[in-house]
Amino acid sequence: MTGRITLCAMLLVLGVRAQGQQSPEGTSSGDGGRTMVITPATARPTTVGAADHFVGTVRVTLLFQATGASRASGASVTFEPGARSAWHTHPLGQTLIVTSGMGWIQQAGEPKREIRAGDVIWTPPGVKHWHGATATTAVTHTAIQEALDGKVVEWMEPVSDEQYRSPVTQPRQPAAAAQPGFFGGQPVRSPEVASDGAVTFRLRAPDAREVYVRGITPQPIPLKRDEQGVWSVTTTPLKPDLYSYSFLVDGLTIADPSNRRTRPAYYGVSESSVLVPGDNPWTPRPGIERGTVARHFFRSAIAGDDRQYLVYTPANYDPTRKKPYPVLYLLHGLFDDADAWTQVGAANVILDSLIAEGKAEPMLMVNTLGYGNADGPAGHLREDMLPSFGRILLEEVLPRVESQYNVSRQPADRAIAGLSMGGAEATLIGLNHLDTFGWVGSFSGAYNLWPLTRPKLAPPPVGESPADARERFRRELVLDVAGLPRSFPALDAAANSRLRLLWIACGTDDVLIGVNRQFKTYLDGQGVKVTYTEVPGIGHVWPLWRQSLADFAPLLFR
Repeated sequence: MTGRITLCAMLLVLGVRAQGQQSPEGTSSGDGGRTMVITPATARPTTVGAADHFVGTVRVTLLFQATGASRASGASVTFEPGARSAWHTHPLGQTLIVTSGMGWIQQAGEPKREIRAGDVIWTPPGVKHWHGATATTAVTHTAIQEALDGKVVEWMEPVSDEQYRSPVTQPRQPAAAAQPGFFGGQPVRSPEVASDGAVTFRLRAPDAREVYVRGITPQPIPLKRDEQGVWSVTTTPLKPDLYSYSFLVDGLTIADPSNRRTRPAYYGVSESSVLVPGDNPWTPRPGIERGTVARHFFRSAIAGDDRQYLVYTPANYDPTRKKPYPVLYLLHGLFDDADAWTQVGAANVILDSLIAEGKAEPMLMVNTLGYGNADGPAGHLREDMLPSFGRILLEEVLPRVESQYNVSRQPADRAIAGLSMGGAEATLIGLNHLDTFGWVGSFSGAYNLWPLTRPKLAPPPVGESPADARERFRRELVLDVAGLPRSFPALDAAANSRLRLLWIACGTDDVLIGVNRQFKTYLDGQGVKVTYTEVPGIGHVWPLWRQSLADFAPLLFR
């Protein structure tokens, strides 16, 4: 009974509500209060932060509570991105040990400061403060405090958005001067995003002769080496966006070894990603609930290989909901793999934001490997590549999704879209299967991949220069329009009654703008309604595709 009362009091002062067990079950030998007590991990109750004391998703696991003469208690607290505590004090102070991630902490009247894994923070008694995650990274810490008259915390007013978003004005010690790491080396932090959007890149390469970072600006940016063998550079403030980059080290291209956020590709990883947060749908919004991305593996009998698909379910997904969920099949581009839309496109973050704001219907999203044969990108010009992928999607992936998830089987509740190669696939599959998909979207569609519309071309000249090859590629990037009726044999004005939306977008600086315009002309001639957008001054790039998804998703399933 005493243990239950103490735990309930602990939950009360932490400002959380119980989810699970009401008291820990310890094990000991002997009797009385003089024996060692072991509390198994499975016996520790997990709780969630109460709205009166926390903003966003906060999980608390009680580690130990005051027993006997001890007044100390401890808990492991995880703040998801954007989550934070209210202002508060501790009557006898508090020690925080940051165990993973990165967060912020602020004492009243002082600047906001950054905290990272390995930091230990002591807050003296009665000092008003708050702490939590950054806008884009989670943080977990162990909180240890003592009780005075049964209380360990005094809660105060919430932290305003302005206070939470205030800049970090006390920069930390440079990463090169951090604590030693393995084998006598020191950990290097890269990339590091400042509050103004400037990004610092670092790489430990003491024997390198020259190092560049490329992908951030049109030309590679040189880094400078310090006495510890760490190369670094800080950019000018960057526009808020998600950037892909790599290091060029003495001619060798590598991903950033200090950055766990990578840009996946079919043939491996050679690029990393960095988010400069801002007011866009792919920056995680603080205080909103997040969806889940699950990975499924299967053997494709059609392609003859092992592959995977990812399924995003929105926050509060209910597998028993009476009304099944609509589903968007979102396809990647050439050289990408099934992870591209979540890792580089931040599609799950975009849907989280749109759904939480009421701008999009709660939906599932499916991302699957987009190659119709076991050759991957190397087989993209094979005549059977797109047709075989259509079979894989319709005969292998879609039935699995519909058997595993609570999704609708009606065309009005299924959408298909994609970028580049995926846009060509989505258009070809969707418009030829209006009994399956009622919504079709294409972002920079690579319609030149359709097997029946490829023009017959002469072989390249012997000894052709790379510049001439690029120019020839642009000239030859056209559709043989005579193949369009055979590619879409049933597509005419009658399709408008079954097609809820056909949405096509392409940048005017994209090499594919010509084939997109050709297809638009064909659709007009067939009397097929299309929402067609050309975005001025932008090429074949992820910023267009992320924005396209953010524009397309709110139109679906309405």
